[in-house]
Amino acid sequence: MIRVFNINRISVSEDKLEKWFNNFPNVLKERIDKKGNIEKRKVSIIGYAMLQRLIKRRTLPLITFNENGKPYIEGRRYFNISNSGDMIAIAYSWQEVGVDIQKIFDYDERLANRICSESELEELKRAENKNEFLTRLWTIKESIVKCEGQSLAQDLKKINMDKTKYKFKCKRIGEHYLTLCKKLNLE
Repeated sequence: MIRVFNINRISVSEDKLEKWFNNFPNVLKERIDKKGNIEKRKVSIIGYAMLQRLIKRRTLPLITFNENGKPYIEGRRYFNISNSGDMIAIAYSWQEVGVDIQKIFDYDERLANRICSESELEELKRAENKNEFLTRLWTIKESIVKCEGQSLAQDLKKINMDKTKYKFKCKRIGEHYLTLCKKLNLE
């Protein structure tokens, strides 16, 4: 089962952040400490604290990371965390999962040319709202990359949104788009 939570992170006190952080496994603390930006550290702490609540554990279980940084929980439980602005989304599942939340951004032709295939560019030209179309497409592609445990450094134009391989759930939440991607079990 996949659950996605969105929270507003503004109301979390510094004391609460420190308490959560101090209860994390050392490998996770080290990873969070590598984030240079203090805001990114806060978001990571909140995301992992919400994951801990979601899985109903007093402490987080062992978390390991693949070569691209995708995290896994012991026992091959899968999760993914995304944030944008004041929103954090968390997906947790027995299956590979990727989630992305993104505040709707202004249309940018350079970005469109970098991430859209030729057919997607044609769809974009016909779109009623280019801002929403491009933001939604970005969240779909990023959720696939995260589901696969790959790097965003790849050519996003080539990402295949194959509905026989993935199941997507896209939703607009206020000024954000949220996309959840999970691999379909093809065996």
